[in-house]
Amino acid sequence: MAMVNARGGKQAGACVGIVFLFFGLAMLVGGGYWAVRTQRFIGSAEKAQGRVIALVPHSGSKGGTTYAPTVQYTTKDGQATTFTSSTSSSPPAHREGDIVTVLYDPAKPDKAEINAFTDLWLGPLIVGIMGAIFTLIAIATILQGARAFAQRRRLRENGLRIAAAVEGVEAMPGGGYTLVAKATDPRGVPRMFRSDPVTADPGPKMLGRSSVEVIVDPDDYGNYEVDLAFLRQ
Repeated sequence: MAMVNARGGKQAGACVGIVFLFFGLAMLVGGGYWAVRTQRFIGSAEKAQGRVIALVPHSGSKGGTTYAPTVQYTTKDGQATTFTSSTSSSPPAHREGDIVTVLYDPAKPDKAEINAFTDLWLGPLIVGIMGAIFTLIAIATILQGARAFAQRRRLRENGLRIAAAVEGVEAMPGGGYTLVAKATDPRGVPRMFRSDPVTADPGPKMLGRSSVEVIVDPDDYGNYEVDLAFLRQ
């Protein structure tokens, strides 16, 4: 059987929702882990004054250019060290010659960051926000799919089965075919019924068949399901 209306799409969307949920939770975990590592780094890092000595250009994904500052500083024990920030922006957040505060790992002086919110927290914040968005979308989609499944089950258990005259088969713009049928409701109003898309053209199996069975809600003919079980025979 194939569900029509938005319910069919919602049920298929539930599978997409599960994929979104996986990525959303993964991003939340990744963002949280990144934030914990950043907090640990800040807690154990030494501070030093540094100078921006260059701006390193990076090609953006949309063709633009961002700039990451290269900073030179001297560690507590007098070791001159240079690093390039992991954060780049356009326009650049710093200019050559700017004095900045540096946080560095005493055991690995080249592991350093500029002591600024964007350099330390922007990455985990973005990943966390994206993870939250993906997760919320996924939950909403899965709930819609669950409601659609429950509606479909109730329709199958309590719906009225009617015979609808076959009007034809329509090719879908995105691929697949949908069966179109017509029947009259108890008030004498003509009703059109369209099945969910099927991948193969049902035309050959429609030979000699002038009607199909449709399960309808007696109180709402807009809530229906076209029975395409014959296509699997």
